[in-house]
Amino acid sequence: MLCSICQSETRKFGRNKSGSQRHRCDKCRKTFTDTATKTADRRRLSEEKLIIALRMLLEGNSVRSTQRLLGIDKDTIIRNLVEVGEKCGQFLARFVKDVPTNDVQADETWSFVKCKDRTRRLLGLDDWAEVGDAWTYVAIDRQTKLV
Repeated sequence: MLCSICQSETRKFGRNKSGSQRHRCDKCRKTFTDTATKTADRRRLSEEKLIIALRMLLEGNSVRSTQRLLGIDKDTIIRNLVEVGEKCGQFLARFVKDVPTNDVQADETWSFVKCKDRTRRLLGLDDWAEVGDAWTYVAIDRQTKLV
C-alpha cells in the first residue's frame, strides 16, 4: 500500500479499536487506516447483536437486563435506541402523510412537573411556566393505529 502523503511504500501497523488495519509510512512517519477495512459508522458492536438488543427492548426487557444478558454497555444500548428512534421519526415524516381518518379515539393524561399547581401557587411560583400541572393529549386512529 502507498502512503497518501509521500507516495512511498507503507507497512502494517496494527489495528484500531474497530478492527480496521492500520498502516505506517516509514519515510514521513504518518499512520492511517486502510479504507478497505474501515467501518462505515465506526461501530464495534456487530449488527446482529444490535438487532437482538433492540428486539429485547421491544419485547419489554429493561435496558439493564439487556445489558446483563448481552454484555453490552447501557450507554451503547441507549445511544443506538435513540438513533433508531430518530430514523423511525424521519421515516414517518417522509412516508406517512395525508392518511384519511374516520374514527379517532382521544385520551388525556394528567401529571405534574416538580410540584402540583396548588403547591406552585402557595410557593409563589406563578411566573414559572415549566412547573405545575401537565396535560398530555393522545389521539389514536382506530383502523390504522396511528397516533
